[in-house]
Amino acid sequence: MKFIKSKTFFALFFIFILLLVTGVSAIFLMQGILKGNSKSKDFNLGQETKDYHIFITGTSENFSFINQIYAGALETAAEYNAAVQMYVPVSQAKKTSLQSLFDYASYLEPDGIIAFIEDSDILLEAPRFKNGQLIPLITTGNYNPELPQLSFIGINFSELGNIFSSEIKSSFRKNGNIIVFDNNSTNNPSYSTLMNVMTKNLQNDGINVQSMMVKQSLSTYIEDSVRQEIASANRLNIIVTLTEENTVLASQIITDLNQVGKIKIIGFGDGDNSKMYYEKGIVSKLISIAPKEIGKKAVCEFFEYKNNGYANSYVIADVEVHKQVKK
Repeated sequence: MKFIKSKTFFALFFIFILLLVTGVSAIFLMQGILKGNSKSKDFNLGQETKDYHIFITGTSENFSFINQIYAGALETAAEYNAAVQMYVPVSQAKKTSLQSLFDYASYLEPDGIIAFIEDSDILLEAPRFKNGQLIPLITTGNYNPELPQLSFIGINFSELGNIFSSEIKSSFRKNGNIIVFDNNSTNNPSYSTLMNVMTKNLQNDGINVQSMMVKQSLSTYIEDSVRQEIASANRLNIIVTLTEENTVLASQIITDLNQVGKIKIIGFGDGDNSKMYYEKGIVSKLISIAPKEIGKKAVCEFFEYKNNGYANSYVIADVEVHKQVKK
């Protein structure tokens, strides 16, 4: 009888250990599902209790930029006893959509969200609390007028036109020729403003400005035609690009044509690729918005809303100009 009781005890003890291990494994597995395949910085590190939780997100292509937004937000959030979490999925064969990130944010129910919006991010459902109310959202990148948002932090395109024209003028000792890669196929008024201001500023300085429509589509790939036009251009001094994609395209074409140093590139870009070409000396000047300052301004706008019930609908982002140092 003692043997049977002992055997029963060890059987029950074994089952208890098995259940304990299974439970712990399940917890770690769930954490992996929620956080896995992501570049995530947790908001709940340490023991200090925070009053607010701010969630920063965007797709993997913009990780470097979003990481700088996170750094700026983290600095400013300390003034408000707020915790900041960044969640950016790693690059995968199938791109993670911003909508799925919004859905994940709705699951977490943070007090506020800062999101990088791409031009292709349309028909988005804004993140909501479980009671159906909108989670306060501040965006940057590209403005989506259909998306309910407290604030958009973006560029003053008129001022950006002045900055571009100033940097173009400082690159000439005498009259010259430039080609502007223009992707404004949708007649976006912001880019039209940029082009108009830049062209007006340059036309009285003997600088010949030629605009080249550069837009990729599903049916055609424009690199070959652009390469041919650049190769046949007469006495081309500078290529000006207004987007990250076109900065990369111009850099690749100039490299292929063995014109690095002969044809300068004054580009716009915030991503790792444009920065790489700048660091290699292929891009002479790189103009970008300051992501760290965006993070600081976003947090300030969130607490403006929390404290006063409103926020500035459009906030001007700071612009940085990176120039190659002459040796």
